[in-house]
Amino acid sequence: MLAAGLACQAVESAVGIAHGLGSLVLLAPYPTPATRKVALLAAGASASLAVAGAVSATVLVPLV
Repeated sequence: MLAAGLACQAVESAVGIAHGLGSLVLLAPYPTPATRKVALLAAGASASLAVAGAVSATVLVPLV
């Protein structure tokens, strides 16, 4: 039971940090609109890689 509570707290913390960083990227001043697009695409790609890494570390490793 304790492990499930710790896991839920870890997920909640990760979501809070992700939302904070996302709003930082969205609200930061950029010199051009193209720079904003590149920053948002890079942030999205990084988030996707983080999710893929977390899934492979928790789901795929025990299968091997």
